[in-house]
Amino acid sequence: MSSAVPYLPPVLETINQIVTSKTIPELNKIERSDITYYLFKHANKQLRLAIAETAYRNHKRPRALDLFLSCVMPLAERWAARKAQNMFIHPSDWQIECFYSGAVSAILKTFHNPFPLRDEPDAFRRFLPYRFACGAIEAYFTRHDNHRMTTVENLELVTRPDLYANPIEQELITRDLLEKISEYPLLQRSLSKTLECIRELGPDVVLKERHWAEERNPERSKKGFAGRPMLNAETIAQARGVTTAFVHCQISTARRILQKAFNGDGRLFATH
Repeated sequence: MSSAVPYLPPVLETINQIVTSKTIPELNKIERSDITYYLFKHANKQLRLAIAETAYRNHKRPRALDLFLSCVMPLAERWAARKAQNMFIHPSDWQIECFYSGAVSAILKTFHNPFPLRDEPDAFRRFLPYRFACGAIEAYFTRHDNHRMTTVENLELVTRPDLYANPIEQELITRDLLEKISEYPLLQRSLSKTLECIRELGPDVVLKERHWAEERNPERSKKGFAGRPMLNAETIAQARGVTTAFVHCQISTARRILQKAFNGDGRLFATH
């Protein structure tokens, strides 16, 4: 007389089928939910390792990732707590969470880009803690103070970004600054008249593009000077009724006086 086959609930029967056949069968939403819940909450370590290895070796199957995570995440949680206890005397919650987050992130990357495993019985059991350790150490010791910052070989060749994205706001700030500069009491009257003339003419008339930059000085052109406007000394001289050389001399003198008064230590644009 043959012995009776022991009855297994549907969940355990499906899990037993996965372990014995080492393949992932077709699962509907209810079956997937019941199996992943059981693996996440009630399965032991050996069963989780067996199901996770099957899912890892069959990672292209539709439900492989669900089964893999339901087995690996509890293992990663216990591994992180144990490893933190070994490394630190009294590990904080942040240290344990950092180890756990790094371990899960590393094993997710490994699942989407799987490494070939050796044909050995305990290959996956030794491979999984190794990936946990790689992710945990990377997450714990990685500095995020320079996150998303790119490096360049030569800072002089990098163009500075436009600090004023709003042109209306930029124009208002410029007009207010010109009024304060042109009425600065330490300037000579002739210098103040030149600055007042620049303010009255406006940027559309008094500014011009640096068309000469690429022809005369290619290095300055690479730094971004070609796109920056400059004062049109000829227009200012014509409006003031003086020579162009006189306007250049006055602008140079006013620049030195204003720079000494407002930015004598050279830290004005470094601290604001």
